Amino acid sequence: MYLLERLEKVHIINMAGLRTEIKIDKMRLPLELSRLLPSVLSFHGCTRGKASSNWPLRRPRSYRRRLYDAALEPMVPKVQSVCPSYKGVLDSIAKMKSSYSAYDMALVQHIRQTIKNEGYQVMGICHRLAVKQRTEWLTRNHHKRQLFGKDINAIKAIIVECEKIDWLIPIAVVYGSQILSISEVKELCKLPSLEDHRAQTVQLLSVPPNELISTLNYHIMDTIRILDSIRNEKKPL
Repeated sequence: MYLLERLEKVHIINMAGLRTEIKIDKMRLPLELSRLLPSVLSFHGCTRGKASSNWPLRRPRSYRRRLYDAALEPMVPKVQSVCPSYKGVLDSIAKMKSSYSAYDMALVQHIRQTIKNEGYQVMGICHRLAVKQRTEWLTRNHHKRQLFGKDINAIKAIIVECEKIDWLIPIAVVYGSQILSISEVKELCKLPSLEDHRAQTVQLLSVPPNELISTLNYHIMDTIRILDSIRNEKKPL
C-alpha cells in the first residue's frame, strides 16, 4: 500500500487502484502511528528521555532536560571478556566438587535453627529416588530429605514408614550427637520398645560402677582391719 501525505488528509491507495481518504487529527495522533510513519507525516512526535519514555512530546525538550538525562545516564566502562584457560576451568570444577556452596551452608544453618527451636532429637536422612539405583551423593544431591522426631521412638517410626514407600530410602539416622547406620537402626527396630531398651541399657551401664565401688570399699575396710591387727600385735605388754 502506498501512502500520500497532506496536511490534514492521508490518501491510501491499495493495489486495486482505489483511493480511500482518511482524516487525521494531528494533535491526537497516537505514538505508535507516528513511529510507524516517520518519513511520511510532516511532523514527528518527540519522545522523552530515560526518565519517561512512554509519553510523546509535541516540542523538543529543553537543554536542561537533555543535560539532566545525560547526567543520569550510567557511564559503565567497557569490560573486555577474556576466555578462561582450560586449567582454570578444571580448577573451578574441582573446587566446586570439594567445597560446599552458599546454598548448602544456608540450608545447614536453617536446619540447625529449626532443630533447636522445635526440640527435635532424631533426624533421619533419606534419599528420594525418582529412578532406582540412582547415585547417592549427599553433598550436592537435590533428592535428599530429612525426617525429624522428638523422642527415640521416632527412629522406629521413620524406618517403618520409609519401608512402605518405594521411592524413599533411609541412609542414616542421627540421635542427639550419635550417628547411627541403617544396619544398627534396623537391629534396634526389632526390639519391642526403644524407650525400654534405653532404660535397660542405662541400668546395665550403672551396674559396673556400683559393683566397683562395693569391691573397693571391701578391700579398703579389709586393709584397715589388717593394719589395726598389726599395730595391736606390736604394742608392749
